[in-house]
Amino acid sequence: MLAIVSLALLLFLAVRFAIGAWKIYRAHRSVEFQAPRSERRGAFLFGLFVVLMSPWNVGFWPNWQVATEAITAAVMLWFAIRLLLHFP
Repeated sequence: MLAIVSLALLLFLAVRFAIGAWKIYRAHRSVEFQAPRSERRGAFLFGLFVVLMSPWNVGFWPNWQVATEAITAAVMLWFAIRLLLHFP
C-alpha cells in the first residue's frame, strides 16, 4: 500500500514540476517579455556586469528555474519507474 501511495505522489509531483517548467518557459518566450533590439545589448552588458560582481545571481535567471524544475520532474519520474520495476 505504501508503494502505491509513493508512486502516486511521485507521479503527481513530477507532472506538477513539468507543467510549472513548461509554463515558465512559454511565458519567457512570449513577445511581450522581449525588449526591442536596441535595448537588448545594453541590458545584456549591464546584466553581465551585475552577474560578474555577484555569481550568486545566477540562481535568479529564468532558464535556471526552468532547468531545475525540469530536472526535478525527471528525477521524480526516474524514482517512479524504479519503484515500478521493483514492485512486488
